[in-house]
Amino acid sequence: MIDVNNLVVRRGRSTIVNDVSCRVAQGEIMTVVGSNGAGKSTFLRAIAGDLPFASGTIEVAGLAVSDDNALKLARRRAILSQSTALSFGFRVFEVVQLGRLPHASTGTSRTGELRIIQECLEVAGVSHLRDRSYPSLSGGEQQRVQIARALAQVWDVAAEDRVLLLDEPTSALDMRHQQGTLATLRRLADEGSTVLVVLHDLNLAARYADKCLLLHNGMIEAIGRPAAVFTPNLLSRAFGVRTTILEHPEFACPLIVTLAPQKANTDTCTPSPLKIP
Repeated sequence: MIDVNNLVVRRGRSTIVNDVSCRVAQGEIMTVVGSNGAGKSTFLRAIAGDLPFASGTIEVAGLAVSDDNALKLARRRAILSQSTALSFGFRVFEVVQLGRLPHASTGTSRTGELRIIQECLEVAGVSHLRDRSYPSLSGGEQQRVQIARALAQVWDVAAEDRVLLLDEPTSALDMRHQQGTLATLRRLADEGSTVLVVLHDLNLAARYADKCLLLHNGMIEAIGRPAAVFTPNLLSRAFGVRTTILEHPEFACPLIVTLAPQKANTDTCTPSPLKIP
């Protein structure tokens, strides 16, 4: 599970995350949503241990986030960053293999390691790319390889100790692979894993999340089940847009339809008429 209490993250004199507390229980998916600059990625990076925080406490999989617990945490939780630069000519198989580095001294047999890597390649839908050079792949293919790498890091961890932290895992994916990725996370959560994922697509968040954390200016605007968080008033305050919320025709979740920016933002968001000679 993930337990965050009164988290404050600063950069220079600016407070990016301000007094945020939340708990993601074992077997839950929590999505973090909010406008650009709301503090979503900073919040996730602090939980991952990649950013120092000014005050508060963070506990992941029963361990405090600290340098002393870095290796133990690396064996229980995997991180998918928003962007992963990798220019070396690694093969796809080798990139996914990087996820197994924290387990190098745990005694897993080579056969077992190869099996884990292959299974994660298949789950992410990139097994057919295993011998391709990573830099030669499209952006969406690279993202799916990174998802496989993150899965490989915790694939053989007991479900109740497995934590996944993902920042925009569907940003470069087409509709089919977006759904496939979130369905995989849903399955892992149903098995007992804890999942925290930053998403821009509110309908994906509504469809797959147990709880949503809506950030605005680094603070909690709302937290709770999707139907409680995705309301016209809350979305108006957080995003500056008008919305209508419908009942999803197939799933028991809200369907968010964006109508238009609020009047104050209309002039900056309306394009000039296209002139055709």
